[in-house]
Amino acid sequence: MPAIKVALVHPREILRLGLTSVFKGEPGIRVVGQESAGKEAQKLTKKHEPNVLLLFDQLDDCDSFDLAKKLKGSSPDLKIVMVGVQENSTYMARAASAGAQDYLFEGSTGLAILETVRNAAAGKPPSPFSSYGKVLASMRDRTSNPALELTPRELQVLRHIGYGLSNDEIARSMGISVETIKEHVQNILRKMTMKDRTQVAVWAVREGLV
Repeated sequence: MPAIKVALVHPREILRLGLTSVFKGEPGIRVVGQESAGKEAQKLTKKHEPNVLLLFDQLDDCDSFDLAKKLKGSSPDLKIVMVGVQENSTYMARAASAGAQDYLFEGSTGLAILETVRNAAAGKPPSPFSSYGKVLASMRDRTSNPALELTPRELQVLRHIGYGLSNDEIARSMGISVETIKEHVQNILRKMTMKDRTQVAVWAVREGLV
């Protein structure tokens, strides 16, 4: 069975060295390349064709989630695992919209990192008990709420708004057109008698929908 090829994109050398050390000598996993800037990520993946890319979620030179979307567009089989300093629900929702397979945080243990990479390479979903798994479940949730006069689809859009996603990101996440999302947003604003999506997002967070 061929080794899992892993590549890293992280601006901090000490973190790249730390991640590389986790994989050193580990059977079945090989680090094939690393870069410090997002602008080099496309070349990195094209040259080395990694199975899994560990991508920092706060790159200095570009938006990490837009980059993830572009990389998935050019290499659909690439599994992207985002790496963050701390848990951030909006970042996780944006990662999900961009097609990221899983999420790691800088406090993750070596065993957790190895397990996440192996699962990602195999195309396995994140644990439903992990922070990322819970965000994914929330974004897919279409359970009705009797207290709101919203359709299940509108309630799903409302949750996405609560995570701070743009219409384009919501459309990608839900697999429907941006025009349809705009229509849902207008219906939500009208039914909830709110002026803008910021009010909707605040309400969603306050009510525990996200």
